[in-house]
Amino acid sequence: MEDKNINTKLYIPSNVKTRFEFIRGFGIKELILTSIVVAFLIVIAFIINFITKDSIVPVLIVLLGTATMIIITAKDTNNLSVLDMIKNMIEFASMQKIYKYKYFGKWRE
Repeated sequence: MEDKNINTKLYIPSNVKTRFEFIRGFGIKELILTSIVVAFLIVIAFIINFITKDSIVPVLIVLLGTATMIIITAKDTNNLSVLDMIKNMIEFASMQKIYKYKYFGKWRE
């Protein structure tokens, strides 16, 4: 018999968790993405601290950036995050086509 790869997707109800989550909607994938952004923000904070010699603004940048990334990447009960919704909106807007229409009054004259 031949082995055929059958790609079927199963319906998973919204209340069933398919992966490990630290808090509701925030798992390993979101933690990695947040860590990358926070590392980038820490570098920016050090540069700002070096230029301005002020520590309040860099600390606020890192704290607010971390909180924002957690909020943006955490998934809701429908398994969608704010970042996923923005991606879907951009994808939907790029799919739209514009069809120019010219009306010819063939039967009007």
